[in-house]
Amino acid sequence: MVSGTKEPGRQTRLRIQHALRRLSLSGPYEAITVEAICREAQVGRSTFYGHYAGKDAVKAAAVAVHLSLDIEAALRGASGLPSIFQALFRHADQHRVSYEALRSGRGKDVVLAAIGKVLTEAIGRETGSATVRTDQTRKRAAVAFAVAGAVALLVEWLDHMPDGDPNTRAALVSEMVGRTLFQI
Repeated sequence: MVSGTKEPGRQTRLRIQHALRRLSLSGPYEAITVEAICREAQVGRSTFYGHYAGKDAVKAAAVAVHLSLDIEAALRGASGLPSIFQALFRHADQHRVSYEALRSGRGKDVVLAAIGKVLTEAIGRETGSATVRTDQTRKRAAVAFAVAGAVALLVEWLDHMPDGDPNTRAALVSEMVGRTLFQI
């Protein structure tokens, strides 16, 4: 941070997120330390810990913020599950280099957990109680099942079908998820 200037918290969080992204592209996620992130972001440890509990929290926040924004933008254009899944697969396609840098290990687990949380919230909001003909317990179970399926297909696509079209993948998962949520 430049001496004598105050940087808003959002800007600091973005600098920390970008620093982690740059570091994850140059080496294994597990080898990245908070010290290295602080050095890359040009912030002190106390500043880092004032915003995040650790590097996993940085990664999860970055994924959640960007994916949520992509989903919100997609839902402004058209509502429904297809929009959510198109946003997910387009997001993954646009950030393929970052996802590939986290192909295995703890980084992948953090990213997938963040994606799952964002999808759970988005699908839960989008389906609403009026569209699902069941009680809330069954709805939560159906949403969890749908999210797990979407994340599994995302991983399969990124790991084994790298040249696939994100819209085709989104349509496939949307069709399967729609059956799960609306036919229970």
